[in-house]
Amino acid sequence: MARMKAENQFEIRIDNKDNDIILENIYAICFGPGRFAKAAHILRENNQCLYDISRIVIDNSNGQIIGGCRMWPIGFENGGKAIFLGPIAILPEYRNHGLGAKLVDAVLEANDKANGGNVFLVGDFGFFGKFGFKEIPQNILKLPMPAKANRILWRPSNKEEVLNPNFGGKVFALHRQ
Repeated sequence: MARMKAENQFEIRIDNKDNDIILENIYAICFGPGRFAKAAHILRENNQCLYDISRIVIDNSNGQIIGGCRMWPIGFENGGKAIFLGPIAILPEYRNHGLGAKLVDAVLEANDKANGGNVFLVGDFGFFGKFGFKEIPQNILKLPMPAKANRILWRPSNKEEVLNPNFGGKVFALHRQ
């Protein structure tokens, strides 16, 4: 486990395309080859990362990227548009310092400032619930691959408190160019 030398050892920065290969390597370390067989991967595949609201973590002691969290545009069969959060990953030796939570806070804050739109993800409610995510009722969404219903989560926009009917049916990547 990496030792934290100082409070300012880690810095969260805006992501960019130059980080694609580094983050893919981090995802490979953190999630292994199974990451390609998940619904979340299909929503990211050939999609355009929203770099302006995605974030990376740098270890200032060596200048290396040690984690990241990306955001992606998605659409729904019923006409809605939203943001998909993920993956979020921190290299194993840097875990247990709260960096994952800081990354989630940073991308959600960036999303709120940019557009305040709804954010969806596939993840653990025990972790993401503290960021305002809610479980989506079963059979509302159809992801491109199976996912456990209790892991499909939604964070309402700044204005909404109930899931808009436009966020229903099949979920797909919105390929922004």
